[in-house]
Amino acid sequence: MKKLFLPILVFVSTGMMSFSHENETQTNYTIVGSKNICMKLSGTTTLRQWIIDTQTFTGEAQFSFKQNNHQLCAIKYLTFSISLKNFNTDKKTENRYKDIFYTLIYATVLPGKDNQYIIKAVGNLRIASITKEVSIDFYCMVNKDESITCKGSNQLIMKDYFINSPLFMKEAMKTGDALSLDFSMVYKK
Repeated sequence: MKKLFLPILVFVSTGMMSFSHENETQTNYTIVGSKNICMKLSGTTTLRQWIIDTQTFTGEAQFSFKQNNHQLCAIKYLTFSISLKNFNTDKKTENRYKDIFYTLIYATVLPGKDNQYIIKAVGNLRIASITKEVSIDFYCMVNKDESITCKGSNQLIMKDYFINSPLFMKEAMKTGDALSLDFSMVYKK
């Protein structure tokens, strides 16, 4: 009896695993330029808060949807990259730190109302050739044109990436160590 039970169990569990993936469709998306995308990097100095922003960045993602109701159910991969050339930075900063790059490790999709989802994501964020694992909550919406708008924010500490706070005006002004990376991006098929 045991010899018969084990093969049946393996067959049923394998069939259920493949069945669950058959009910999903995976679609590749890329970030497209539009007035609805923006990436902001902000922080403070001795005298005031500063913000630099760009609408030029790149990224790709693969989203999975349930076939029966077209609900977002998984994210297989997700990336975004911002070149510091796109921010108004000085040449020394631009040459030293080059870009900010994010790659998803894994994500959990939590459905909300009206095609809105919270994505609890863990990924690698690379700044200045230093990569750190970070958790980011993405707030996503599947739009009527089937594009996906993702918004979110992540708090950064410059020292975590071995970046010294810049000094200005003969060291009279100094930037704070904490930065905020805020984004709104649109992924399209």
